[in-house]
Amino acid sequence: MTRPPVTGPVEVRVKHRLLGDGRIWVDRVRTKVLRDSGGWYQVLSPTRAEDARVLYRPVQDLVVIEQSGGFLKIPFKDGEASFGWQDRVYRISSMAFGKIRIDEGTRDVAQGVVTTSGIRFHLFRSDLLPIVRALAWGLTLRSEELARDASRTSG
Repeated sequence: MTRPPVTGPVEVRVKHRLLGDGRIWVDRVRTKVLRDSGGWYQVLSPTRAEDARVLYRPVQDLVVIEQSGGFLKIPFKDGEASFGWQDRVYRISSMAFGKIRIDEGTRDVAQGVVTTSGIRFHLFRSDLLPIVRALAWGLTLRSEELARDASRTSG
């Protein structure tokens, strides 16, 4: 199955459910996220080649994505991260205050907000579409850890 070309931004919505599994919508196409062993999650996609496994390591503040036999590691330092993908470098701004932003140089690639059940991107450009689900799930796991840390320090 070939994907129709995407010419503009897409909407991405993530919902992490209480039992650890979840759902991801990319322009109203829903896929599942299943809990796996060792803290990993299976992030399913409409196309088998884009299925992935995702792990978030809170102690290292590191998102790990395994897809198509390769690994993408996104280490956060001082609340921000940079990662290389398909010969481009992307930067994830601080996720403080519930806002998420990904840039490539001066170009906005993704903008979104943290919700009570996950993340919602109202802008997500097509260059990251092959990893959109895995990346959104990893950022959801990180946002949940940030919320837990905030509640521990405020209480």
